[in-house]
Amino acid sequence: MLDTSITHYPDPSLVPAIKKAVANWRCATKVNFIVGDSIALAKDTADGVSVIYFVSSLANNALISTSSHIFFYTNSIDSVYISHDIDIAVSLNPPDPWFIDSLGIDNLPAGRNDFFSTIEHEIGHASLLRHVNDSTALMYYGSFLGPVPGSQRIDISTDDENGGLSVVNRSSEPGIYAASYGPMIKATDTSKYLCTSWIIENKHSDFSMKVYPNPFSENQFTIEYELNENSGISFTLFDIVGKLIYIANEQQTAGKHVKIITFGNTTAGIYFLRADIKGVAHSFKLVKIY
Repeated sequence: MLDTSITHYPDPSLVPAIKKAVANWRCATKVNFIVGDSIALAKDTADGVSVIYFVSSLANNALISTSSHIFFYTNSIDSVYISHDIDIAVSLNPPDPWFIDSLGIDNLPAGRNDFFSTIEHEIGHASLLRHVNDSTALMYYGSFLGPVPGSQRIDISTDDENGGLSVVNRSSEPGIYAASYGPMIKATDTSKYLCTSWIIENKHSDFSMKVYPNPFSENQFTIEYELNENSGISFTLFDIVGKLIYIANEQQTAGKHVKIITFGNTTAGIYFLRADIKGVAHSFKLVKIY
């Protein structure tokens, strides 16, 4: 769940960055992480709800602090820890300021902390992965500080994925679901994790655009697009029978832009997003799963 301190943060790249980091782990391990609503939540509490929230500062100038609430399961062969939930406190004022981008692929400037990789690292702890000594690994115990070219920024590795999958596989054993709040990790339903379609992309000589997540579960999704020159652009969203759900017209400068499309309550099903620029229509098929 995202606390209101996160969703009210002025940088529009913050929430998409968190959702992408969560989705990366969900796609890698099938852990049932889903980003929830914007509400004020109980923090650092073993209540079965995982929360990401901002605090003004943390002890010892820490960037981020994760509290894991776990239970201990023992069978006739061995023992295993499984998470109830995790609560992640993020410092608003770290010694080196955050660099926030929605996909974790831009060049990381000198003297800036990589917010995307740091959040992804902490969510790795939610899969009960521990720190490692390899400074090129996502679960490295240190910070991710620039300068780093976008192509070399740290992301989930095969080792991280295998470690997370090991926990997921253990979570499906009989008896492990006996915790008070039920399992945070459950490997039984993977139908909603259509990871190959997490981002859909359309490229044109004058225009490129990405839409994510797809499928989506809330009444919003994110568009990232780049214009080669100043231009007007319009966005329209229709349901499968052609009913207009959303429309926006705007003038934009050349360069990269991020737009969060938010609309009223809609039912699960197929939707079509259309972007019109310079007389050319670009269409995207989206699926809402809840």
